[in-house]
Order: sequence, then C-alpha cells, then structure tokens
Amino acid sequence: MIGIMDKGELITYAGVAIQTNLYHKRHLYVFDLVSDKNFRNAGYGLMMLEYLYDYAKMGMCESVVISSDSQKENSNSLYEKQGFIKNRSLFVKSIT
Repeated sequence: MIGIMDKGELITYAGVAIQTNLYHKRHLYVFDLVSDKNFRNAGYGLMMLEYLYDYAKMGMCESVVISSDSQKENSNSLYEKQGFIKNRSLFVKSIT
C-alpha cells in the first residue's frame, strides 16, 4: 500500500505489487487506486500515477498495469490522458 497524506489525513492510496507473468513480463500491477471523494479532481490521482510510474522504473518493470472497472469513467479518462492504453479491463503503460 502506498498513500498520500495531507495534514495527517489519507487522501489517496494505491495497492500495488511487482509481478512477473508471460503476458506483461515484469510489471507493476495496480490493484486499487482510490482518492477520497472530497479530494477528487485536486490532482492527487495524477500525483500518485506519476509516483507509481517512477516506482515501477526503480523496480525494473517493463510496464504499469492498472485494473479498472469500466464504469469508472473519470479514472479511466485520467489513465488514458497519462498514456495508458486500454486492454479489456486493464490499462497498460510501457516504461520507456
């Protein structure tokens, strides 16, 4: 779990694991990425995505893979704006 705190309050958190499989090879898998509803659209989700991308680089991953429900239109739009490519219920961004 990785979190962003603001004045002692948890604002955004992500549940992640570095994994290896045949399809994605070594990658950072993001199980959950959630922001407190009172702080959405305040830039914390973007801040977390940028951190996770850097974290994946340090972990020698080839990509970041995010599992996302198709009904989360705001989140999915953010992922696509940040260069993630939708692949079924996953969003994938290569580490270059």
